[in-house]
Formats: sequence, C-alpha cells, structure tokens
Amino acid sequence: MDIQNHLQRIRWEKNMTVERLSKLSGVSSSEITKIENNQVSPTLDTMCKLSHALNVHIWKIWNC
Repeated sequence: MDIQNHLQRIRWEKNMTVERLSKLSGVSSSEITKIENNQVSPTLDTMCKLSHALNVHIWKIWNC
C-alpha cells in the first residue's frame, strides 16, 4: 500500500470528505484529490498538514 491509499483509507475511516480535510489542513481539495489519485507526490509540509488535520502521526500515512 502506498501513501495515496493510506491517506484515502484514513480519511474514509474518519468519515471525512476531501472538502473537510482541505478546510482543516489548509491543503486545497484539488491537491488532496491529486495525491489520492497518485497524480502528484506530496511534500513533507503537505503531509504534516494532512496528518495534523487527520489527527494521526505522519508515519501512519507513510506506513513506515
């Protein structure tokens, strides 16, 4: 499983829409969608924002 799948799975587990995650993280909904669709690779800063908004440790998304 890769970052994109982990991000989407965690978001679904928390019953969170892309729009809600965008609002909480400050990352645009279009960027989140592109990350989840493996169209772009997220920066460390973006991953930190997303993990904080999802209230999970960044390593849970990276699965390291």
